[in-house]
Amino acid sequence: MTKVRTVAGWQRPTRALVFALVLAVTVPTACAPVRTSTPSADVAVQPSASSTPTNEPRTAQDRLRLLADAITPVEADTEPGPHTYLHVQSWSRATTVVSRWDIRRWSQPDGSGRIIERRLPDRGNLTRLPDGSDRDALAAAPVVSDETYARGGLARPGSEPIPGDRAGLQQQLDTISPPENGPGSVITSVVSLNNEHYLGHRQRQAILLILADLPGITIDTTAADIAGRTGIAVSLNRDGSTKRLIIHPTSGELLAFQETFNACPARGKLCPRPGLFDYRLYLERSRIAPADGSPTTQR
Repeated sequence: MTKVRTVAGWQRPTRALVFALVLAVTVPTACAPVRTSTPSADVAVQPSASSTPTNEPRTAQDRLRLLADAITPVEADTEPGPHTYLHVQSWSRATTVVSRWDIRRWSQPDGSGRIIERRLPDRGNLTRLPDGSDRDALAAAPVVSDETYARGGLARPGSEPIPGDRAGLQQQLDTISPPENGPGSVITSVVSLNNEHYLGHRQRQAILLILADLPGITIDTTAADIAGRTGIAVSLNRDGSTKRLIIHPTSGELLAFQETFNACPARGKLCPRPGLFDYRLYLERSRIAPADGSPTTQR
């Protein structure tokens, strides 16, 4: 079985620590393993009087630009590729119920690959947000689809290599969800790329700079996903829904995404039923191919 890197609480005590001091953010010394839903014990980092910056960021945009400069590479960024392995769990609205999926995806830049999908029975109650209590059951659920794709058969949003500069990546995001759809289209495109591609250090930096230009974004420096991993939440409340990205504070990796529909602003207006629309949990990322060179050795 191929060894993959889990998206957990790895950090380096360099520029990322300085960033934590600037934001007065609580950074965990050891995040919870991805297969547990219990948050790990966090240690608050208290800046000393001598180390407190004098020019603290005042806006969400400033904080994201500072984060883009501070994030550090992870081990998988140095893996040769071009193979990509991703493990994602999702809870998504399907009309009046929530469908629950565990998706493991192997892919190559030529459009070949394999996708294994597991699924638990749908549940009702759209107002109940995922809490992680069904994560282990979801990972062990029956396989409902196991598809292998020949070259060119695996359609994905975006094209590789994913640009690592801000302008180039912005152009690619615009092809996934057009900018005329509003600022939320940027977040939709960022999520789509994370669902299908490995994004390295430079891509993660560019995404943070692009998010920093969105009007109306807010920052929560004490957020956590349903796997108990602490991160920085970037939220946008617009057009009847709230989109929320939870980003690792030292690597810039996307830990989770949540979108909820808000209550209708006016009586008589046709609106989606309030509650969960989508929750995605990003658990594993790797650039290492299976030992036999094919995506058929993992289950």
